[in-house]
Amino acid sequence: MNEEEFQKTAISRLRALEQHIVNLIFPIQEISKVLTRPEKINELLKLLSKPLIIDDTNFKIVLKQLLEAKTKFSEDLRSVDLQKTLSEIKYIGMRLKSIEEDISKLKNEGLTRKVKLDFTCDGYELVKKRKIYEEKKEIPEIFDDPNEILTEVLSSLTEIESKVLIHRYGLFGQEKKTFQSIGNLIGYKSRERASAITAKALRKLRHASRINKIKKLPESALRKDVTGD
Repeated sequence: MNEEEFQKTAISRLRALEQHIVNLIFPIQEISKVLTRPEKINELLKLLSKPLIIDDTNFKIVLKQLLEAKTKFSEDLRSVDLQKTLSEIKYIGMRLKSIEEDISKLKNEGLTRKVKLDFTCDGYELVKKRKIYEEKKEIPEIFDDPNEILTEVLSSLTEIESKVLIHRYGLFGQEKKTFQSIGNLIGYKSRERASAITAKALRKLRHASRINKIKKLPESALRKDVTGD
């Protein structure tokens, strides 16, 4: 360290020391005032001679509440049938596993419909019926399965939109629910949020690629709200 750097360092330290001294002046002056007045000293001595009093009223209340809670918990625990509770938990676990497997199967394979046809006819009846069809030019009408249409249409929406519509309109055997109940079900706890999701999903269903499929459904509240029919 050269002489110039040493001088700068020394000056900096002296200024810091000066600031510390200035900061100590005020409390020293106040202490001096107390020490120079006998009545203040006597008052201070009296305060120091008194025993320290601690108010533990609130602490006692908290301890009492804890003791009462512990007693109640012990009584409730004694009244619990642990064997029955464990059996119920095991049953619920098995049902949840079964539901999870069914849902996974639906996601992977989708909804399928199995149809078994069993009929007999002779050659004469077949020719005769064919002639009738040719004369009348009748074509047997093929009806779409409403559940398959719903599944296809709802799969084009988001998961939460599909869920809201299912519970709002009672699709797939579900009970129709209010917006408030649906809001609680999907975790938003708000009827306004459930209503907004429903409105958005209905707008999507009015798209040309979906509304024609909705029109194939039997008369229902969903069809009416989408198509206006």
